Amino acid sequence: MVRGIVFILLFVNIFLVSCRKDNNQEGLDLTVQGLTDIESRIGETKSINFSINQPKGNHNNITFEMNNLPNGVSYSIANDETKENNAFTLSLIVTNQAYLGKYNMTLEASYGKLKKDIPFGLNINDTLSITMAIYDATAYSIDFPYGKHADSATIKLYTNESNFLLDKPYYVVNTDTDGQANFYHLQKGNYLFVVKKGNLSNIVDKKMDNGELKGFATCGIFQNSCEIRSSAQPNAQIGQLIYRDQNCDGTITNIDRTPYDKISIYNKSVVTKKLIWIGK
Repeated sequence: MVRGIVFILLFVNIFLVSCRKDNNQEGLDLTVQGLTDIESRIGETKSINFSINQPKGNHNNITFEMNNLPNGVSYSIANDETKENNAFTLSLIVTNQAYLGKYNMTLEASYGKLKKDIPFGLNINDTLSITMAIYDATAYSIDFPYGKHADSATIKLYTNESNFLLDKPYYVVNTDTDGQANFYHLQKGNYLFVVKKGNLSNIVDKKMDNGELKGFATCGIFQNSCEIRSSAQPNAQIGQLIYRDQNCDGTITNIDRTPYDKISIYNKSVVTKKLIWIGK
């Protein structure tokens, strides 16, 4: 009888010790795969898929912390629910406030008392392709003949009309406090773009045309009567937006309406500069 009780107590003690070891994650290891050095550019959100193998336990209990994150770069980590529960996506947001250079960072994964440091590098190495200056034409006055700088305006760049119709931009940038926006690492070619800030856009006086919303692409503000007289635009006035004559026939008509504007890169070593006006 006594031996039986001793045996039971010994078994319970071994079980409790085993549980404590499991709770402390002793003898376990976090194996991380897929997180490597990253090439990025200013204004880009870079997504990296990686996985963690934690043999025992719930992957939802794994926490993350990023160390040595450079200024102007933020991050988020989400569990990829479309795959196994050990698949994660790290999103690095490189804002316009980031600086060029190489940075060494560490992703720290924690599961209870168990931790794993995963070092990797971020290289922000950009070649400037396009710079845009956005002006709010509704702020036109004698003191501001070109309008005011439009901060926090969103510029979407598309590689073709199909992506535009599906709203799949190749590049998205918000203007800074000076109304400036930069685009990096663009290949030579033609791009479609739209600028928006609230109800203001570079495509104005919009109307439906065969199921598509079209308007006039802007290219400036009338400054004097000489510009008005030489214009193809009817009923033009000083301070009014200038519409682009898309088909170059010398008149502004509904044929000149378009859902987007265009910009071209002819030489990758030369920065393309463009002034854009937004209005209603």
